[in-house]
Amino acid sequence: MSKPRVFISSTFYDLRLVRLELDKFLRVLGYEPVRNETGDIPYGKTESLEKYCYKEIENVDILISIIGSRFGTSCEGDKARSISNVELKTALKENKHVFIFIEKNVFIEYETYLLNKDKDIEYKYVDNPNIYRFIEEIKALPNNNNIKDFETADDITSYLREQFAGLMKQYFIDEQKYRETNIIKDINTTADTLKKLVDYIQNTNQDKQE
Repeated sequence: MSKPRVFISSTFYDLRLVRLELDKFLRVLGYEPVRNETGDIPYGKTESLEKYCYKEIENVDILISIIGSRFGTSCEGDKARSISNVELKTALKENKHVFIFIEKNVFIEYETYLLNKDKDIEYKYVDNPNIYRFIEEIKALPNNNNIKDFETADDITSYLREQFAGLMKQYFIDEQKYRETNIIKDINTTADTLKKLVDYIQNTNQDKQE
């Protein structure tokens, strides 16, 4: 039986323990976590390593984006974006289920950034103001921008447990609607067939009378 594949996207060194806890949580649920550090992403030799990360997102069902205090490694061709930034953008472009979590101190200081983004100031909880610029960008998206703050990995897993349960409930509702729709289609098809039969009988009788 195929399992839902979940891509865990974040910087590594500052969030490695959170990534590990998420991996355990997903495996208990029977999901398949995809983490770069455990060799879950197949790398070829024709393109850069980060491009293989983006390609792997096409093969997952869910992406969990965790934004902390570290900017991480810049992506190719755009120093203002990190690789984890582009991973999230790729998932949104591919219309994947996306869950975004921001470290609580970073989330609070984001309000300070909004008041001072045109000024050259240093921020306490991030090592690069581009983190706040990216948060501003994703908060402005018309959809797929449900953002939650967190302090511990438990905050993330508790929220995901509720969300996954909600998705399963919605699946059952959609399945029931699908069955009901098929029943209605069958009724309409039968009614159309009966109408044609009645019309045929009437026409046949009319020809005999004439």
